[in-house]
Amino acid sequence: TDDNVVLDMDTVIAALQARAGHKDNFITCPTLNWGMKVLRSATPHMTGNWSVSKEEFDRDVMPDFCIGFLYVTTPKVGAALVQIALSLFNQTEVVQIEDSLITGVLRERLPHVKIDMAKILYTLSLDEHIQANILQFHGHEQEELTK
Repeated sequence: TDDNVVLDMDTVIAALQARAGHKDNFITCPTLNWGMKVLRSATPHMTGNWSVSKEEFDRDVMPDFCIGFLYVTTPKVGAALVQIALSLFNQTEVVQIEDSLITGVLRERLPHVKIDMAKILYTLSLDEHIQANILQFHGHEQEELTK
């Protein structure tokens, strides 16, 4: 997970145990992105990190992928993803965001690996400064959280 995510591990385990089919060859996540157009921009701006040139990725639509704060797979699939990455990018620096690269582009090269959306609960952990700014924006004070 990302460092600002807090997981309910009981829910994660229950969701994984309740999976129907694809017990060994899967990637699952609470937020699946499908049919996303490839973002292309020559200048850095809000989409700068997610922008990919035509040379880096020549398709117009990204393969289905998990948003990066959490995805779960098996050690077998993880090892297969590493092998695909080594074969494709052994001598090349990768600039694509890891979410779409790992669970999209690399996973797509493993047709037996299915991707799906799991019912996994999570919360984002915000530092006190960000919480105060969000509350202030919505007309509340930090002290209201502790009541």
